[in-house]
Amino acid sequence: MSQHKLGKLFEPQSVAVVGASEREGSLGRAVWKRLRAHPYAGRAYAVNPKHKEVFGEPCYAKMTDLPERVDLALIAAPASACAAILRECGASGCNHALMLSHGFGSGSSDADLAATQKLADVARAARVRLVGPNARGLLRPRIALDASAMTDVDTMPSAGSLAVLSQSGAWLSILRDFVAGSSIGFSSLLSLGASLDLDFGELLDYFTFDAQTSDVLLYIEEVKNAPAFMSGVRQISRMKPVIVLKADRADLHREPDGTHANVLAQHDRVFEAAIARAGAVRVQTAMQMVAAARLLTGTHSRTQQRVVAITNGRGPGLVAADAVREQKLTLAPLTETTYQALRSALPKHAHVGNPLDLAGDATAERYRVAMNAVLADEHVDVVLVLFSPQAIVSADDVANEIIAASTQYRKTVLAVLGGGPSVAAARIKLDQARIPQFLSTENAVDAIGFLETFARNQSLLRQVPEQSVDGFVPRLDDAQKLFEHVWAEGRTLLYAHEARQLLSAFGIAMTNTGIARTPTEAVTLADSFGYPVVLKVVSPDIAHKTEMGGVRLDLRDGESVRRAATAIFEEVGHRAPDARVIGLTVQPYVRQRGQRELYLGIANDPTFGTVLAFGAGGIAVERLDDVAFELPPVNDVLINNMINRTRVSRLLDAYSNVPAINREALTTMMLRFSTLACACPEIAACDLNPVIAYEHGTVAVDARVVLKERSKVTALRRLGRYGHLAVYPYPRELEERVTLRDGTDLLIRPIQPEDATREREFISRLSPETLYFRFMMPVRELPAAMIERFTQIDYGRELALVGVVGEGLEQKIVGVGRITPTTIPERCEFAIVVEESMHGNGLARTLMQRLFDAARLRGYREIEGIVLRENPRMLKFCESLGFVIQPNPDDPGERIALRTLAD
Repeated sequence: MSQHKLGKLFEPQSVAVVGASEREGSLGRAVWKRLRAHPYAGRAYAVNPKHKEVFGEPCYAKMTDLPERVDLALIAAPASACAAILRECGASGCNHALMLSHGFGSGSSDADLAATQKLADVARAARVRLVGPNARGLLRPRIALDASAMTDVDTMPSAGSLAVLSQSGAWLSILRDFVAGSSIGFSSLLSLGASLDLDFGELLDYFTFDAQTSDVLLYIEEVKNAPAFMSGVRQISRMKPVIVLKADRADLHREPDGTHANVLAQHDRVFEAAIARAGAVRVQTAMQMVAAARLLTGTHSRTQQRVVAITNGRGPGLVAADAVREQKLTLAPLTETTYQALRSALPKHAHVGNPLDLAGDATAERYRVAMNAVLADEHVDVVLVLFSPQAIVSADDVANEIIAASTQYRKTVLAVLGGGPSVAAARIKLDQARIPQFLSTENAVDAIGFLETFARNQSLLRQVPEQSVDGFVPRLDDAQKLFEHVWAEGRTLLYAHEARQLLSAFGIAMTNTGIARTPTEAVTLADSFGYPVVLKVVSPDIAHKTEMGGVRLDLRDGESVRRAATAIFEEVGHRAPDARVIGLTVQPYVRQRGQRELYLGIANDPTFGTVLAFGAGGIAVERLDDVAFELPPVNDVLINNMINRTRVSRLLDAYSNVPAINREALTTMMLRFSTLACACPEIAACDLNPVIAYEHGTVAVDARVVLKERSKVTALRRLGRYGHLAVYPYPRELEERVTLRDGTDLLIRPIQPEDATREREFISRLSPETLYFRFMMPVRELPAAMIERFTQIDYGRELALVGVVGEGLEQKIVGVGRITPTTIPERCEFAIVVEESMHGNGLARTLMQRLFDAARLRGYREIEGIVLRENPRMLKFCESLGFVIQPNPDDPGERIALRTLAD
């Protein structure tokens, strides 16, 4: 519970401006003037070897000359000097730098890449965590820290609870000015620049624990490290809303491979799926971002969005109703009690319904009565108050009633005050009272839609699927042998019969498939399968067989097979004379009553790696373009969500005289297809098209599988078992039964979201002393948010192993050990606690050994832990495990236990 590893970046008690200057137009002058223009309470130092003073304050030649070790260096020096400055920072003990310097190029040329890589290497060697270069700066309004090069020297944004991380300094400046004068305040504004070191993943970890931050806005142009990004967003989204604006939505380049998967998997669609899976909300414009922030911050209702619109004009009410329907929200069905209360209190010319039209002569009192009545209705979640200026009533008075009603009821109240100057003062009043208010009805309803999206995406976030979930054990050795055989022949494309072997190894049904090299062989295979059959050309150079005349369907006897085979060879030879033709696949012709043709795909996104696709299948799959994407692994809930996002989902249930498909069989196939995607980083793309779904089952009719080059797979495997995935599955491989020294049998496994109650009970059984040593402060019990944080973890970012005794509902946690990242990339931090009844039986040592193994697999080379000086038992335990105990330079009451993780 000590200070976060990035605490000195965001809460520095001392700052140095390296490159500070008085020269007009210089970056050093701008940064120094901004820093000194506000009442920042920390100590500020100017560093520049060319000056003895800057604006009357002492200036030091280099970082190592400063009278103290500063927390944060603001680098505003020429690009050529930055590497040396980073080395000075490291030598002086300053471990955080914000580099505002420019001149490193766009990063696309070889020279630019070499220069930036050198800078990253220097920062890593100096153990300096770096934001930038090309960063526009950091603002922390609460402590009056303006460490930026933005405009408006004399203004500081309002202090508040909104954190903003932006890859564009210009956009950050626009946002800052856009909300000036409103109630929206900021805990932080940070421009990331080139993100050579610190990026979204680690920075979001800080805001997860920052008590000053309630919501986070992200402006993104490019995700550089998808696993770290997803881990960071998923972690903070469990506790705080995250709103994302993505620019540069152009599709990323892919090499054509003949699959539908990589044509359909446009990057922006994949990004949309990733943000939903991370539990965040994506918006399309800066206006929508501010609208979402207004509503998500402090809102009372984030679940069912049943809306009532109250208006003093019919037109705005009808616009609101249309907007609610278009957003697929619900106009709240008021109870009869509410209707009676409204009819008795309102004049007859008012329209009592939803929308509720109070008429043009509505007074502030009439608004008060209406709002109180509908807010008391149990069927109402959100009240949208619309006001158009009228001579009979003051907008100011109506604003007062809106504020009073919002205070009285714990429901969401939004306002749209139409007009200009006549409502300006009322808008300011609503802003000051933190009532979300919007310039247009559509804007307001958009914001309500974000609430619904947030609730839906939060349900996706809570899913923690495994690599394999239905109990089928894939034959991984068979798959690996097949891949090696294909590579040995100099190919990356699997032939149809090989694709069937691969699918069979993962329990995925595909029609019988044989390969014939002559018409006679085709007849022999057809006789063995039974008629009717299908013939398809086999060629590594032909992606879409039908277009080349390479398919014949519903062949009912041997002679028709012979003629069709001959015709395929001739027609393909004519249409694609340069194509290598290996032969023909022969398959039974699948026709089932009420069958639907579906599509399953695996694609590789340049950013997010392996993705799954589901949608309408058949030869027109790309034309129909009815496909939803998801990041593997998936489970039943995620599969159902994926299916429901497609138009073809409407045809899967029974209609007219067509029976429903077997949803259970389709779900099983999709689960196993997800396992295939997770277990096989070798796959570059895969199409199952069509997949025939009917009332008794599901079967793939055709499959196209393309492998990655062997060298690329070797590089991927260096990233770990799931290096090709952006979402880390539940690591069931870490589950292990152990017997302790006293004979106790228990299960060691990764912690799960379902462990929340067990974790709370475990904490309650710990003594005050044990709790104090674990959390480094007096603790009686942990709040629900902290329990949720401890149990709903992202396995790609951290790991918690629990020791569990008992079975089923009687399971009890008796020990927990976890590792989390530190700001040093090759080092992780451990924490461990075991209940007193288990002391002395080897559980703590067993957990630590398992943590060592897991840390090595994740690429860590060192592990450290913070231990209170007054905890000699833990210090002795660490020494027995090979840790070296060192003083903590930041806290004399703590010790740092550090150990290497050599194999």
